[in-house]
Amino acid sequence: MEKPASNADMQCAERQARRGGLVTASSTSRKHTVYCLCVAGKVSWVRCEVLDGVMFIETVSQEVAKRILRS
Repeated sequence: MEKPASNADMQCAERQARRGGLVTASSTSRKHTVYCLCVAGKVSWVRCEVLDGVMFIETVSQEVAKRILRS
């Protein structure tokens, strides 16, 4: 999924994750990769960033994920 532009796109990613998939929503122009995943019935948005060879992983809200992907 490239740069979700609407709540419908974000909800679609969440539905796909609930079906057992890991949905990658990333912008190649940014250092961030955002994942939507479902664990034990709970959907989460996770932001990953690699800085100087170290991967940082952070759980973010859907709104924050949307802002990251739109920037």
